[in-house]
Amino acid sequence: MDNKNEEIQELYTVEEVAKMFKVNPESVRRWVRKEKIKSIKLGGKFIRMTKDAIQDFLKESARNNIIKK
Repeated sequence: MDNKNEEIQELYTVEEVAKMFKVNPESVRRWVRKEKIKSIKLGGKFIRMTKDAIQDFLKESARNNIIKK
């Protein structure tokens, strides 16, 4: 990373994101599969999401009512 403007972001697990949204982790996995939330796959079943990806998902879900209660 030579670019000094690049910021290293904390990565969140499926379980952490599920707790944030108060949903089952399988819901987060489904959002990832349907590409509703951007994720980073670290090989195998390891999935991580950045804070920016989570914020983008929130904005998009507010517009499209993705999260249903």
